[in-house]
Amino acid sequence: MIYLDNAATTQIDKGALDAMMPYLTSEYGNAGTMYKLGRNARNAIEEARQHVADFINAKPEQIIFTSSGSEANNLAICGLRNHLLNTGKTEIITSPVEHDSVLNAVKSMCIKDEFHARFLPTFNDKICRTVDLSNTISDNTGLITLMYANNETGLISPVNKIGNVCKSKNIFYHIDCVQAAGCYPLDVEKLNCTSLSISGHKLHAPKGIGAIYLRDKDFYKPIINGGLGQEFGLRAGTESVANIVGFGYICNEIHKIQSVFSQYIGDLKDLFYDTLVYKLDEYKIKDILHINCAYKRRSGKVINLRFDGIDGQTLLLMLDTRGVCVSAGSACSGDTTDPSHVLTSMGISEEDANNSIRISFSASNSEDEVKEAARILVECVKELNDVKD
Repeated sequence: MIYLDNAATTQIDKGALDAMMPYLTSEYGNAGTMYKLGRNARNAIEEARQHVADFINAKPEQIIFTSSGSEANNLAICGLRNHLLNTGKTEIITSPVEHDSVLNAVKSMCIKDEFHARFLPTFNDKICRTVDLSNTISDNTGLITLMYANNETGLISPVNKIGNVCKSKNIFYHIDCVQAAGCYPLDVEKLNCTSLSISGHKLHAPKGIGAIYLRDKDFYKPIINGGLGQEFGLRAGTESVANIVGFGYICNEIHKIQSVFSQYIGDLKDLFYDTLVYKLDEYKIKDILHINCAYKRRSGKVINLRFDGIDGQTLLLMLDTRGVCVSAGSACSGDTTDPSHVLTSMGISEEDANNSIRISFSASNSEDEVKEAARILVECVKELNDVKD
């Protein structure tokens, strides 16, 4: 099997799994208890918190562990409700290509007309433009929430420039970094963000663990009712010690080799693309390939593409029978037949959006399997194209 759906999830790192095992077996204590077994669990959590903080250049007390990136996004947005209402800053700016967890959190804030959302235009070479953001901001703008890297296309936002704008205007700025983590260095001081979300299972850590950075926790209220003694009173629920340890381990490991790690993934993506184009050209069908956004070399882990006249679902299933795993878009919307809201927001037709596939890479992939996957994809496309003709 060749697994190329790393934007959906990644294979857990062996080192992370080994680090987790004691907390799934002998060290099973509840971190909220005072005896040694519980203290061991608490110490493990705090060590992991330090690793996550170092990964994004934050302070450990600014890190809140969550169950996922989606929960982190909801806390960053909905957790600000009371503060924004009290200050009268009830306008939220975002983009139509955000993850569903962001779009639905913003929508939930607007249900009672207490808040108003404004959406930035999107482009095929970037998620948004700083000039459009500056022109959209008003005196009532309280929160800007924009992802660093898109989960379906890999397009990025001008995050540093946006951060500078938000800082100058004293506006809360949340960055969804779930897909950017590992591919781009994250430094909350340089980003000038007030909150930032990441997720473990996109980074070779286990599923069921995420984290949010909050520059100042005092502005936020919990979105889950429960124990005020857990996660600084902002995230109720008994801590998943093993998952937190695995998450902290992988953040520490990637932090040590960030530039090498991200370069390797970018090189794999470029190798796949170059092999794909070369093989298509051999069959004289290169012209039917379309990349659904401006292609940037050595950048990110995602390619979103389609082929003229080729049904995306058929192609995906055909690849599956030949041992290649890719996806038709976001894993969070896998049960729907609706076209991708990301692609249609970029001006791609519903038909072309439905015929698009997403291919994404990680450090667990090898150069040989990436080249083999490109070869298999071209063979499948050729067969389907010959049948169509």
